[in-house]
This record gives sequence, structure tokens and C-alpha cells, in this order.
Amino acid sequence: MLRSLPLSLSLGLNLLLLGIALVGWVAPNVPATFNPHVAVPTIAASARIHPLAAVIGSVTIGELIFIAPGASVRGDEGQNIYVGDHSNVQDGVVIHGLETFEGDHELPENEVQISGKTYSVYIGKRVSLAHQSQVHGPARIGDDTFVGMQALVFRTELGDHVVVEPGAKLIGVKVAAGRYVPALTLVTTQEQADALPLITAAYPYRNLNEGIVTVNVQLAKAGQPKQISRQPDSPRHNGTGGVPLTPDPDGPTQERPFPAATGPSDHAPPESQPKQVSTAAPHRDYGIPSIADRHPLGQTPQTSRGG
Repeated sequence: MLRSLPLSLSLGLNLLLLGIALVGWVAPNVPATFNPHVAVPTIAASARIHPLAAVIGSVTIGELIFIAPGASVRGDEGQNIYVGDHSNVQDGVVIHGLETFEGDHELPENEVQISGKTYSVYIGKRVSLAHQSQVHGPARIGDDTFVGMQALVFRTELGDHVVVEPGAKLIGVKVAAGRYVPALTLVTTQEQADALPLITAAYPYRNLNEGIVTVNVQLAKAGQPKQISRQPDSPRHNGTGGVPLTPDPDGPTQERPFPAATGPSDHAPPESQPKQVSTAAPHRDYGIPSIADRHPLGQTPQTSRGG
């Protein structure tokens, strides 16, 4: 019995890593006092989630979105998180939010309102979140906006066609459409936000986001490529004298779909690791319970499954 334990642990770990390698970590949240119902992500069929990215809980991912390696989109505290069509979430990006519910009441100060609906984080269409940037709810980002590398957006609303240059930090402000935030700028008052410069024809980054969106939409359309196999007896080498690499002869393959959780076994207790959403079902569009439809702690939600 004792001898079989290490083997069982090793096999279990290998299966977990295989699942992550195939589809990334896509899972429901765990129930808690600030999030008493369990929700699974709603992910458009045309979106591509890299195997090393994570999408958890009350999250909606739109059409032709590419979520890159190391990105984390966590709807396990602030709910709901929405990412609009043709946007991109690049390497190391974090999207998260403060709790929007506690005990028996909502926390509206930690939400944003869009068209009568409440969100922890709302990201519009054709938005680029560049490497290692952070969007922490409550936050809203308008359409066609660029958030640069290592920038921070917290308790902030950005209008359409805004450029946040690398390293800028915005906390507790609203930025009007058509403005840019210079690199490394700290904006913490509304007076500072209102004084931000306008984007003009002379601004060098005025069209930057268009090209980035084009690139990342193509990455989403390409589907998930198979990992290169490693065969020591292959004549092909990686050029460094290391392990030979042989591409899979079948070429790129489409990302596998995600199904909904179907029973209590799919919902881990608060202190446990949630199970990853299975890859066996033929589609992956799930309804996320609204804030008005929250379930009691530990109760299994009934998720809808779209086409």
C-alpha cells in the first residue's frame, strides 16, 4: 500500500499537467462567503486560451480573443469579469476584482455599471492588455483602448480610444475618451486625469492598438498548436545541441471545448482545489448566474449550455 502511494501521486500529477498542457487551467470558482455560488467561465468557441493561462469562475470571454501564456483571469472574488470581442490578454496579465458580494448583500462600491448590468471588471471590444499589465476591479476599459506593459488600472474607468503607456498607474479616476497617459505617470486624482493630453495626429502611438489587435486576432484564429514532441532518435535537432525536436505531422489543431460542471463532484469545498473543467463536451458556452441569482453556500448551480 505504501509503495503504491508515490506511484499514485505521480500518475495524478502527470494527468493534471497533461490537462493543463492541452487546454490551460479553466475551472469554476470555489464557494465562499464573498462568492456563495459556483460559476464556470463562458468562453466563445473562437477564443484561444494558451495552455499556460488560467481562466476561473465568473468570467465571460468573447469572440476571437487570445489569452497568452501566464495570463490570469480570475472571477473567483469580484464578479462578473467580461472581456469583449477581439480583445487580447497578453503574457503575465492579471485581471481580478475586489469582492462584489459579502454575506447577504452586494458591495456596489466594488462594481461598475454597464447598460444596466453590474461587473467587477468590464473590458470592451478590441482592447489590448500588454505584457504584465494589471486590471483590478472595480474597473472599466472602453473599446479600442491600449493598456501598456506593466501598467496598473485600479478603481478606474477608461474611455474609448485611450492609450495607457508602459508603467503608468491609474487609481480611482475616470479618463475621458481620446486621451493618453504618458509612461510611468501616476494618476490618483480626478484633476490629474482631466489634465491628461489629447491624442492628436502628431501622437506617435495613436494607431498602435490597431496593429496589436490585428496580430492577436490572427493568433486566436490559428487555434491551439500541438506541442512539439521530443524524440531522441530523431534526425532533427533544435540547433543548440540539446534534445532533438520533431514537429507533430498533423500540424495545428483547434482548441478543445470546455463543458459545464454537472454535479456536486465538480464543485470542490472552499478549502480544496477546484477541479479543472473537463474537455470532453462538444461545446463550451455556459451561462454565469447573475448577482441576483446567487445560490446558497455549497448548493450546486444549474448552468445553461449554449451552442
